[in-house]
Amino acid sequence: MRHATNAGTYSQFRGEVQRFLNYIWVIRKKSLREIGGDDVDGYMEFVKKPPASWCTSKGSAEKKGEGRQRGYISKHGLRMANPKWRPFYDSGTRRKAATMNAVVAGLTIFFKKLVISEYLPRSPMIDATRRAQKASKSEHSGNQKGMYAASTILAVYRRLRRPQ
Repeated sequence: MRHATNAGTYSQFRGEVQRFLNYIWVIRKKSLREIGGDDVDGYMEFVKKPPASWCTSKGSAEKKGEGRQRGYISKHGLRMANPKWRPFYDSGTRRKAATMNAVVAGLTIFFKKLVISEYLPRSPMIDATRRAQKASKSEHSGNQKGMYAASTILAVYRRLRRPQ
């Protein structure tokens, strides 16, 4: 799959898809071909307040090895899954409107690609409710560090759509 030249944008897109797939497989116990709009709605609510077990806590300067973790580590010259990695950062933080917009944009692109490649007959985003995709009023203030605007993620989609 071709991707954006900006590594950060691609990493965010890949991370969002990875979180969604983890949710679908672990929580919903479904395959991609089985999901519908209610599963997307459930994921949106899950993203707004993920369980602590799915989150990396804020680290402190005194405690090394805590806080945000990489998904993979190098050990004995091999790339291995990091057991400390979690899909979300800080369960106590409310997800901002920009975060929810990025989630929606990323999943929209992902499902559009699956429909174009004929893996899925239809995008479950079509049946998802708009209410679940939005942050609550209290979540609209502030800016989440490291999040890309929906327009940036849409640029990734346009790049993915180009014929190879």
